[in-house]
Amino acid sequence: MASGLGSPAAEAGGEDPIREHHGEIVGRLRRIEGQVSGIYRMYEGSRYCIDVLDQISAARAGLEAAALLILEDHVNGCVTEALEGGKGPTEGNRAAGRRPPVRKERVR
Repeated sequence: MASGLGSPAAEAGGEDPIREHHGEIVGRLRRIEGQVSGIYRMYEGSRYCIDVLDQISAARAGLEAAALLILEDHVNGCVTEALEGGKGPTEGNRAAGRRPPVRKERVR
């Protein structure tokens, strides 16, 4: 069932290194979705502005943490796979030349 959305290894039925943090990312995004819904209700309910802003800050931190995990999976999966495949100047190789460093510590 090759959908073209995963790595060749995953499409061949193997482990997908590109989605190492998939479950964690999905969980974070669901939590953030709930936070944003709560922020909307807080604002509509005329809650104290600082409380709303605190929740917005927390949601932004959650999005940043999810983005870092997605980037880590991309560098460790897509980019590495493209480089190891020796496919010449592909989009993956061009991206590898200008990729930002992946932080090892996690934002919680």
